[in-house]
Amino acid sequence: MPFVFVHGVNTRAGDAYDKGVNARHKFLSQVTFPKLAFSQTKQLAFFDPYWGGEGATPRWQNRSMPRYGDKFAAMGAAENAIADTVNSKIDFTANDKAIILKIARKNGITAALDVLMLQLVREGATEADLKEFTPAGSAVGRFAKENEFPNWLTEVDDDDTFIYRLSREVEKSNAHPGAAAMGFGNVWERLKETAARIGNSVDDRTSQAILTLAREKLQEQATLFLGDAFVYFKNRWIDKDKARRKPAAPVDPVAIRNGLVSDVIPSIVLQALIDGNNAKTKDDPYLIVMAHSMGGNIMYDLCTDFLSYVNPRFDIDLLITVGSQFSMFQEIDMFSGVKLPQQIGKDSRISKPTIIRKWINCFDKNDIFGYNASAIFDDVEDFEYDTGFGVTGAHGGYFERFSFYDRLGIRIADLLPAAAGAK
Repeated sequence: MPFVFVHGVNTRAGDAYDKGVNARHKFLSQVTFPKLAFSQTKQLAFFDPYWGGEGATPRWQNRSMPRYGDKFAAMGAAENAIADTVNSKIDFTANDKAIILKIARKNGITAALDVLMLQLVREGATEADLKEFTPAGSAVGRFAKENEFPNWLTEVDDDDTFIYRLSREVEKSNAHPGAAAMGFGNVWERLKETAARIGNSVDDRTSQAILTLAREKLQEQATLFLGDAFVYFKNRWIDKDKARRKPAAPVDPVAIRNGLVSDVIPSIVLQALIDGNNAKTKDDPYLIVMAHSMGGNIMYDLCTDFLSYVNPRFDIDLLITVGSQFSMFQEIDMFSGVKLPQQIGKDSRISKPTIIRKWINCFDKNDIFGYNASAIFDDVEDFEYDTGFGVTGAHGGYFERFSFYDRLGIRIADLLPAAAGAK
């Protein structure tokens, strides 16, 4: 099945980018798409158009931003998993034996599980590892829907007893009947080992580092977001010869590859959409596109303007925008291909582009770059998801959360009922 992912701002090629793509593919392959029956025996085809190299390039390497130190740079993977996750200060101690328990008490069982799964991925978990962990993780997710902060959290003292008690409570709740008998015992033991590695790697400076550097991280995110957004809208419809013009319709894929459609960024994404559409088959008939942050703005721009120049026309069966700003940019009329209502009032809406059959818009209220869509658009479903991250980590945190992929698979199965499998 073709799946196109359009990344957002502050994405540049390198080791971190490669690891992020690899982790996302693992989560989608082993957590999300097994819930769709048509994907069980089919090969997932991932298309990841990379446009970050065409984004903003600060002349002085962001030297205008105040700096507060290099504490985050000195942290290891486990410390960053913690630093990215907590919403506010949690007092960690060196070699903390209750670090996951503290997160569960503060942010809930789902957040605690997500930290453990994130750590596993950052340590290099394989797709086989995730396949082994997914049933237990989904069972915890179902349990947490009704028991996010169970009273027994005050009755356990460390991570070992927390994970043991959680395993027993999940089994008793029938969130996944026969959990232990199905081989989950090994999973729980591995989660205990992961919790121990996290605790052993964290020292007394972690809590303070989170607070000290929050402003620096947030300011850097805002700077890079503005830079990439300005570059995109400034260069819109500028061709390779720097002439500001629109192409004659229709435009074929060859023209896109030769850079005749527009500036480079839309051309890169357009080509991935065409390739994804061409990968559809009778057995795998859906083209699904996920777009994060600025990627959502690019997709909306393409669907309201650029794609009308592409021949042959095609539909996007499901668009999933995550932490995006297209509704905000629409409010200030940044998309020239959109026909606005004659009168705009509190009850007026814009119709979604006809080439998008289904549209989910995901956002976290802690994500300052994530906006709702249903107040501006008809037929767009808002899906509020709590990443458990604070304001500095929420914007990029969706794709590091087991629970995000787990719930997303269930939602996709509901929207594409012919594809629904075991939930």
